[in-house]
Amino acid sequence: MNQYPEYSVISELKEILKNSNTIQSRSLYFEKYVDPRIKDDKRRDFYKKVIGLKPQQKKITNWFSFIESIPNKLVFYFQLQSRLMVNMAGGVFENAGLCLDRFGVPYIPGSAVKGCVRRSAIQSLLETAGTKEKVQLLVDICLTFGWTEVDWKKGSSDFYYGCNNDENIINCAANELIKSFNIEKEESHSMEADKKISKYMPNFAGLFSFLDAYPIPSKYYPNINLQNDLELEVMSPHHKEYYEGKRQQALDIENPVPIFFPAVSAGHIFCFCILGSKRIGFFEREGKEESLKTKVKQWLQEGLQELGIGAKTAAGYGWFIDVTKQVEEKIIKVEEQERKEKEEKEKRLRQEEEREKEEEKRRAEKEAFEKETKGMSELDKNVYELSKRSDQQFKDKLRNDFLNATDTEKEAFYQLLKDKKKKVWLEIKDLPQKGNKKEKKTWGQIVNEINKMAKQKKEKMPND
Repeated sequence: MNQYPEYSVISELKEILKNSNTIQSRSLYFEKYVDPRIKDDKRRDFYKKVIGLKPQQKKITNWFSFIESIPNKLVFYFQLQSRLMVNMAGGVFENAGLCLDRFGVPYIPGSAVKGCVRRSAIQSLLETAGTKEKVQLLVDICLTFGWTEVDWKKGSSDFYYGCNNDENIINCAANELIKSFNIEKEESHSMEADKKISKYMPNFAGLFSFLDAYPIPSKYYPNINLQNDLELEVMSPHHKEYYEGKRQQALDIENPVPIFFPAVSAGHIFCFCILGSKRIGFFEREGKEESLKTKVKQWLQEGLQELGIGAKTAAGYGWFIDVTKQVEEKIIKVEEQERKEKEEKEKRLRQEEEREKEEEKRRAEKEAFEKETKGMSELDKNVYELSKRSDQQFKDKLRNDFLNATDTEKEAFYQLLKDKKKKVWLEIKDLPQKGNKKEKKTWGQIVNEINKMAKQKKEKMPND
């Protein structure tokens, strides 16, 4: 009998789901705000609702920036050619989990990446012919992925599987490792090599770390436009009663039962990053570092392109192709474009700042002019303004504006040419006759009109 009748798991679940419509996080929906009792169409509708939510793109951008900042990394870009399902057993619904981070972004855990690469390495070991070659390859696998004591025990190790259960190869590889790490002991000379490792170095973490693989920002996709990052997948068992033990034979008399679950859409480009540990420098003297990096790259390519990653790879899910070269070229183009855009933006900002400063200067000059010329006539204001200019500025103003100026403005020019700007008059008065063709054309009308004004006033312009 329930000791607390007012409390039950169902009542708590109802309370949790009551306000779930306000949640915008995929991860929360899949992990917490989900009713595991719903079936069929209700389950399908739940998935459609959650798939319709968008992940936080900032996480993808920040993760990519983080990867770019890591020194001495191995980075590869692979494009998903079919739907991907990772962590199917980790969800609330049976066989319908999905690997999403807290921001709703689908990713491949580093452990899955390492498992895929190791599986490819063991397959390569299995297919390698020749004892010497197998020994060397097994040593490389051990250094890359590390080992535990179990890996050296027959019947429970993929080392033995890859070596076709040949204990001689296992012992030779163990001897090579003992030499590399200098773990030989005098009392262990008679001991088999694999047993020496089990005793003196039973665990080794490996020289490489495999980071989580995240999709790259969409701007780096070469000529690809993804509509949705998640899709609804369906599986239709035809013999439900047979699988449940209700029938002795799987007869084709049952209706298929569609089971819906989410999957990562094909077309995504994931960034796979592998880091070498500091200990890898220990093998530099033997030229081992570059050799191991080359093999890791090869195993990753073969694993993703030939074996797949995640669930249902035998049915065609989780297969990739290598697009590293295309993405790197796209990254260079995008970064160059962003650099140009940044420079253009900075240039526009500088020009805007200069324009604002110039406007502020003009406003200040206008305010000062209005203050200084308060109470003056229009002619006196014009004379005052022109007198503030240098001779060259005055000359330019005269050349550009005199012919289209008002009578008051022309009078201001005239008065200054007779008095304060006499030097300018002496420079231009003979240009209509003695200047070059351009000067004659430019100054002819101006000088004639000024002389005409002087004649009307019965005054004389300054001479040398």
